[in-house]
Amino acid sequence: MGVMSKQLYDKLFGPRAPCKQLHWAFDESCMKFIWTFYSNTFIGCVKFFLPLSILQICLNYKHLDGPLLLEFLKTFLSRTSSYILGCYLMFSWNCTLSNIFGGVTFYELALMPGFLAGFFSLIGTRRARILDVLLEFIMVLETIIRRAQYHDILKVTDIRLTTIFALNNALLIYLLTHRNKEENLPLTFWFYVPSSVQNKMLPCSHKTHCLKYCLEGMIKQPQLLVQLLRSSKNLNLGYFLCTYVGINRALTCYLCGRRNFSPVYSSLIAGLLSGLSFRIEPNLQLFCLGITTSLQLIYAKLEQKFTRLRKIPTLLPLQLICNGVLSHERLLAPDICPKYYMNLGSMLTCGQIDKLCETMFQKSLR
Repeated sequence: MGVMSKQLYDKLFGPRAPCKQLHWAFDESCMKFIWTFYSNTFIGCVKFFLPLSILQICLNYKHLDGPLLLEFLKTFLSRTSSYILGCYLMFSWNCTLSNIFGGVTFYELALMPGFLAGFFSLIGTRRARILDVLLEFIMVLETIIRRAQYHDILKVTDIRLTTIFALNNALLIYLLTHRNKEENLPLTFWFYVPSSVQNKMLPCSHKTHCLKYCLEGMIKQPQLLVQLLRSSKNLNLGYFLCTYVGINRALTCYLCGRRNFSPVYSSLIAGLLSGLSFRIEPNLQLFCLGITTSLQLIYAKLEQKFTRLRKIPTLLPLQLICNGVLSHERLLAPDICPKYYMNLGSMLTCGQIDKLCETMFQKSLR
């Protein structure tokens, strides 16, 4: 659709634009619009989250009991209610400000209500909140890179992404390999976690033969590999995953077992060279995931060293900031907003958010 800057917003709608001028144009009143949006969001959330909850129950049917079923139900209700209340707050906020001050500014339209809507995440469980923050933080990083690229501040190329990914991967593998027993691994979306090196004198951290260990990393589930090969879209991603894990394990075994390298240097070298396999399938989301995981592990080590950091609440502020930024980009910069967040917003609102964007950007084309 495009990207709306503050200058363009002020030119089209003025410093403070009435809510009806912005996106209520296809409805008679604010209350009617909010009710339409609210009801569609409720339907969209139920359609999206209910099948996920049923799938979780089916996958855990062997261990299903009262407390686990209650946890699934609580997660479903908390996610659904937080999204519905967040959407309601966003648009009722705009109408309220419009009636009091005569309109809403560029940053009051989506950034501020999105920020405040993040408080509704407190309804959910801590585990669900951590996973939501991780996902949102990854998308915010992607948004920052896309916006820098859009304004010609940063030129993103596959070679640059691969180089930075490889350097970050060296640090990431080092942090994952040299974690202590008492150091709990934080919740993460990273797809490969090597065994931690507890005994510095052992050449390898695995019990099986090195060749078998490397092959297991490349082809752990042959039936899954066959399914990946059927789809051309997944082929490059499958090549990347196999190459990444295979190179990592092979180099670690070779350097530690044959060359008697220090585990520190072997993990850094293995991480650096395996990270070059990113060139097979350069992916901005995967790049941001690697950066986020490294930041997670660094902060976990800082928390272990400086216990006072554990008393600082970081989860809620991160959630508020990320939710505000993504809400702002979703409504005012659809071309920059991550595709996952775009599609998620369309599904959860049954396409109502797309109508809002079209209404606003159609005026900019006149």
